[in-house]
Amino acid sequence: MAGYQKTILFLLLLLLAGRAYPQENVKNTSSGISKMDTTHVVGHAHMDMCWLWQYSETMKMSLDNLRQTIAFMEEFPDYKMIQSQAAIFHFVEMEDPVLFEKVKKYVEEGRLELGGGMWTESDQVLTSGEGLVRAFLLGQGYFQSRFGKMARVGWMPDGFGHVSQMPQLLKQSGCDYFYFHRCKPYLGNFWWVGSDSSRVLANGNNDYHNVGVFDSELFIDSLKTFRTGQNRLLFPMGQGDHGGGPTRKNISMIHQLDKDPDFPSVRFSTATEFFEKSEKEMKNLPTHHGEMQFIFEGCYTTVSDIKEFNRSCENMLYSAEFFNSLAWLNGESYPVEELYETWETVAFNQFHDILPGSAIHEANKESVARYSIALQKASRLRDHGFLKMADHVIFK
Repeated sequence: MAGYQKTILFLLLLLLAGRAYPQENVKNTSSGISKMDTTHVVGHAHMDMCWLWQYSETMKMSLDNLRQTIAFMEEFPDYKMIQSQAAIFHFVEMEDPVLFEKVKKYVEEGRLELGGGMWTESDQVLTSGEGLVRAFLLGQGYFQSRFGKMARVGWMPDGFGHVSQMPQLLKQSGCDYFYFHRCKPYLGNFWWVGSDSSRVLANGNNDYHNVGVFDSELFIDSLKTFRTGQNRLLFPMGQGDHGGGPTRKNISMIHQLDKDPDFPSVRFSTATEFFEKSEKEMKNLPTHHGEMQFIFEGCYTTVSDIKEFNRSCENMLYSAEFFNSLAWLNGESYPVEELYETWETVAFNQFHDILPGSAIHEANKESVARYSIALQKASRLRDHGFLKMADHVIFK
């Protein structure tokens, strides 16, 4: 790094040392940050399902992003990245089997990390508890069936709020940790305790999450979350949606900073590695009980058709499963595949830009159409199960 650049960065670091930070036990940067401190850079490409584009473009974006991820993994042996949302991997499996085999290779090696554990990153405010459970069941079930492992880090950088039951759902779904961005009570690591006293180690370490260009000032700003007695920092980085994650320039900058004596160790890592090591080293972390919630009124007061269809589908699927379960107890076959596919559609539409109403009009129209088909299927399955029960009463 050029001398003048190092001087500017050092001056910025000194300025930050004098800031008043909101947390207790935050390390004073004026005391110096050494190579004993580690910044875990986690490559990341947040992908919004049907936000400013339609379903077909969402599929294409998913393939393009993972294709770029694999290309950089083949070029840079130390490069690691997390990808959430099982639906994205499902798109690749359907549309590009050759790419999917490469994805499986790097997942097995531990360099491409499975994140989130959900089918998509569902909105937590409008989705029912059963809907959230199904999102984890579909997501973790898919990960286990295709890769032989499940996500261990809940991943919700763009959600508009987090319900108090989420620690319980995370723990029961195999996730011990949680990374998010919005509605955080603290910067850095803290314990999040749910309604049933389940707790996860959570991290809301900065005020940004899609860092497409590695900005030195933003990076230095994030150093304020180094706490006394805790020498690790999580730094997700990468351009989301059509960006493909970190750029070649970003990767090169990480390598340069790691060699710079004025910076802590700056290395690519998995989120799981960060949380596992932090959990063993942390001291005196704050604890938050209950929900983490701000209401985004512009989202939750729009596109009422989607909200109505969502609740109708959730209720109809409950009825369909109830009557088909009773029929199964009487020896009838259970429509596993049809119910699974219908829940996939509903869980996809519960993505945090679709269900709240923050997507474009064209995407909303497609979502309403998908809900309509799902409701029709669920209704038919409900009637099928009910009639089978009636047959047992009338004819047997």
